[in-house]
Amino acid sequence: MKPVRYAFLRFFSKIFLLLYAAAVQAQEDKVTTTTTTKTHVQIQPWMWAVGAAVFILILVAILKSGNKKQE
Repeated sequence: MKPVRYAFLRFFSKIFLLLYAAAVQAQEDKVTTTTTTKTHVQIQPWMWAVGAAVFILILVAILKSGNKKQE
């Protein structure tokens, strides 16, 4: 029974070492790639108008709620 167990152990260790060597060899190959990504965010004019309107509405709501507390 022991010789069969050792045979399996030798077989699986050889398979493991073969896969390990292949992985190490694959990492030694150097591939250099350069990627340049430039993102230009252009906000449309209507987005500026909507943002300004929302800001003004929030500002007015805050100022009105502050006046009610003083009365």
